Parts: sequence; structure tokens; C-alpha cells
Amino acid sequence: MGFSTLEIGKSALLAQRYGLEVVSNNISNANTEGYSRKRADLTSSTSKFEAGNFVGTGVIADQLKSFREEFFDKEIRNSITRNAGYEADQEILKRIEGVLGEPSETGLNNLISDFFISWDELASNPDKSAYRQKVISSARNMTDKFHQLAEGFEEARIDTLSKLNENVKEVNSLARRIAEINSRIADNHYSALEGDLNMADEREVLIEKLAEFGKMNVSQNEDGTVNVYMNGINLVTGKSINELKLVETTNGTTNERTVGVYTTDKQGNILNKINPGAGKLESQMKHYNETLDKDDTSGNFSIAKSINELAKEIAANVNMASVSGFGLNDTGATPPGRSFFVPYPADADALSIQVNTVILNDSDNIPLSSVAGESGNNQIGLQIASLADDINFINNRTPGEYYSDLLSKAGNMLNDSQTGLKNSTMVLDQMKNQRDTIIGVNLDEEAVNLIKFQRSFEAASRVVNMADEVLGTIVNLGR
Repeated sequence: MGFSTLEIGKSALLAQRYGLEVVSNNISNANTEGYSRKRADLTSSTSKFEAGNFVGTGVIADQLKSFREEFFDKEIRNSITRNAGYEADQEILKRIEGVLGEPSETGLNNLISDFFISWDELASNPDKSAYRQKVISSARNMTDKFHQLAEGFEEARIDTLSKLNENVKEVNSLARRIAEINSRIADNHYSALEGDLNMADEREVLIEKLAEFGKMNVSQNEDGTVNVYMNGINLVTGKSINELKLVETTNGTTNERTVGVYTTDKQGNILNKINPGAGKLESQMKHYNETLDKDDTSGNFSIAKSINELAKEIAANVNMASVSGFGLNDTGATPPGRSFFVPYPADADALSIQVNTVILNDSDNIPLSSVAGESGNNQIGLQIASLADDINFINNRTPGEYYSDLLSKAGNMLNDSQTGLKNSTMVLDQMKNQRDTIIGVNLDEEAVNLIKFQRSFEAASRVVNMADEVLGTIVNLGR
């Protein structure tokens, strides 16, 4: 016993102090977002052969272990992606629901019905000016509503594009921060292993934020860095990143405007197109390119295009009848070819459909009669009124049925997003709770560890004091 005992006591002091530091750090970070608890693994030092026996030489702090679980991290990232996609869907679809404003007395469904009813009433009272004015009034109410819907959808589309741009910037910012952490870990910026593990926790928080925008895949490198992929396309590779760029293209034939997300190199050159797979970017691009695109050619449901088609068919069918009719003051055998709606003969859409100015200025110009000079003739009026019940009006449906189908599809999409979000949130919460039981800081457990290391430190101090006394006695024997 002597100097070796002193060294053993010293190693014990250092090891227990390190354990106290780790436990203290766990307690101090109990409420830190993304922090995973750490554990100091202590290992017996290599024994030495002395006086015919192997004698212990103390203890060393072998390694610092983090309780991260890659399985839970991966599943939580996937749940975050699904959640964010449903939230983005819900936000846009609620916006669409607000624009439609159904059911309501001033909703398009009632206004279309009122328009055709006014023609039926005029056909029953062809000589009465009040009913002619009612046709004009109902037509203007309907066309104003079409304009309101078209403008509302376009505003929602513009806002969606703005959010896409903001989200692409956020993805690039997160990717840069992840690459910076990779660089600091790879360059051993933090000499202590605990520093690397804490930085890895911070990096995982950033990756989970990144998961809101698309499907994220992560691979580990030997130097402690990670590679991050968005649905298989490189976003972060060690210390470097490929920034995202939002690109809008216009179809020269259809004038359809669509957006896509691409990776770029350091010079800004486009590398690969990314399909986010899920998340905010996927949802917002889908609604920008399809749901809110009046020129959509994808074949998927587009509320803006569907409303456009309805306005176009109403204008076309009403005009087909009206151009063959006569107003009260028209003469001659040949109809004047007066369209009720303009533009004509070009196709009207939800934004451009208007009542013909000639009719607005003089209700007598409404082409109600099929024969000039017959003020009681109502054939054109009856023909237009009957369009309300025409099952072949548009897509083998009446105007009312077609519009009801649009409302149903939009409503189902919103319901699906709400149900999906509810279920996804439940799964996400369960996964986070399960992960927290593994990586989270349990204050009761840490309190026990604190006492354990404290008592061990006190005992090690007594060993050092005892070794010091023994050495002092030995020294005094030689005097």
C-alpha cells in the first residue's frame, strides 16, 4: 500500500466526479428540446501483477453513452412528415371552403338555381318588365359569384406559392445548420465526447424540423457526420449541402403554370428534381399545381378548373339558345344573334363571364321569343329554363348536380385531411412518449445516480486520505 493506493483513489475521484458531472448535466437538461440522457460507463483499469498476484489499479471513465434510438427517431420523422402534410392540406382546404361559402343563400348553388328559376318565371310572364329585370339581376348575382370564386381561388394559389417559397428557404436554412454541426463534429470542434453527443441531439432536432417538408432519410458516416436525403435525393452530404430551388414553368400551349422543387449545386445549377413524397412541400405543390389551378391538365380534381368549366357550360348553353331568339323590339326573320353572356363566341370562364351590355342597358333586348314580333312567345325562355334539369348539361349531370359533386369532393378532401391529421397526431404522440421513456431524463432516477456517485466520491476521498496517512507514517518511520 502506498503510491499505488493513492493512484487508485485518484482514479476513483476522477471517475466519480465525471459521473456527477454527467448526472448534473442530465438534470439541467431535463426540459431541453431533443436532449437525450447520457450515461458514464465506468470500467476497471488493467490489473498489474504484484507480489505473485494480480492487483487492481483503479477505474476509468470508459465512454459516454447516449440513449438515442434510431428506430424511434426514424418513425417519429415519418410521423412528423405525415402530420405536416395533413396540416398543410387542411389549411388550404379550409381556405377553399371559406371561398365557396356553402351552404348559404348567397352561395353559387342558390344563385344558379335562382338564375334558371327567373327564366321560368319570365317565360310565364313574357310581357312584364319586372321579370325581365329579375333575369338580369339573378344573372348578375351569379356572374359576380363566379368572379368572387375565381378571384378567391387565385388569391389562395398566390398565397400557396408564397408559402412554398418561404418553406424552400426554411429547408435550405435547416440544411445549412445541419451541415455546420456535421462540420464541427467532424473537425472535433468539441474535444469532449459529450459535446459531440449534445451536438448530435441538436442535429436530430433540426432533422425533425426538416421532416415537416418532405420524407427524410438519414445515414451515418464514420466520422460522426450524417447524410440527409429528401425522398432519396441528397440534401446534406457531410459538410456540404445541395440547396433547393423552386422553379415555375408555363405550358406554352395551355398557359398552365406549375412549380417543381430542384436541388442545385454551389453555382446554382439545377441538379435533380425532388418529389418530396409527403409533408408541406408535397401538399402545397399538389394544391398549387392541381386543386387551385384553373388550367390544370393532370386529370386530378381541381376546384378552380371545375368552377371554370361550370361557368363555361352555363354561358355556352344559354348563349346557344339566346342567339336564336328575338327581343321585344327585334324585327325581321333572322335573329340578331344576341348572346346573353359575353365573351362570345369566345369561351367564357368564371373570371370573364358577364351579362351582355346590350341586355344590361335594355331588358327588352333579352331574347325570349323564337319569332320576331310575337311578344307573348316564350320558347327561348322555356328552353333556357329547362337547362336546370338537363342531365346532360355537363358531365352527364344537371348544373346543380355537378356543383353539388364539386362541393362533395372538396368536403371529402377536407374530412380526409382532418381524419388523417387526428390519427397521425395520435401515432406521433405515442411514438414520442415511447421514445421519451428511453431517452428522456427521469429526475427520480438521476437523483438516485447523484447520490450513488456522491457517496462513491466521498469513499474515494477517504481512500486518498487513508493512503496519505499511510505514506506519512512510512515517511516518519525513516526519520
